[in-house]
Amino acid sequence: MRMSDETSASAEDKTIYQRESLEDEVMDEVLAAYGEAVEEERRQTTEETTSGDTP
Repeated sequence: MRMSDETSASAEDKTIYQRESLEDEVMDEVLAAYGEAVEEERRQTTEETTSGDTP
């Protein structure tokens, strides 16, 4: 009976590891997209500021 308990625990650990890995991957993608959006907003703000300075 102990053998199946260890197998269950191992399968559960593997599932948890896979879920955490997927969460990390998704978070990396979210942070990358956020960084790109912030950079684009910064560029647009800089362009607006620069174009407003020319007479």
